[in-house]
Amino acid sequence: MHPTGYGATLIALHNPSVYGVVESWSGYFHATTPDGSATLDIGSTEADDGANAHKLIPVAKRFLSAYSTRTYFAFYVGTDDALFREENLEFASELRRAGLSTAVFRLYTGGHNWGLWGGHATSWIRTALSVAATPA
Repeated sequence: MHPTGYGATLIALHNPSVYGVVESWSGYFHATTPDGSATLDIGSTEADDGANAHKLIPVAKRFLSAYSTRTYFAFYVGTDDALFREENLEFASELRRAGLSTAVFRLYTGGHNWGLWGGHATSWIRTALSVAATPA
């Protein structure tokens, strides 16, 4: 289990057999500037694509199909998260269109802050631990 949204998603997509649980809490799915306000240019089209979960949907499809009995992938965002709400909605839609119904997406009331994360931390951690403890 990796605790951050963007990092968890990218690391898991590039190493699908390693992780049994991947969660993104108010995360984003492409490289951004530190404040999240703009896309970050990694240096080449290949590097940019490799750092963009949207471009890795075909990998996600293979990842979640091949490891669906062992991998739990879930993400959420707050309704008032001006930075990342739209991207999370878009990513959820892309996953659905790709037929990845095993991915879990939730939209909760709240913003990009500890009020949202703290309000859901116990249930999301409990789910992650429960899934991780279940034999494959």
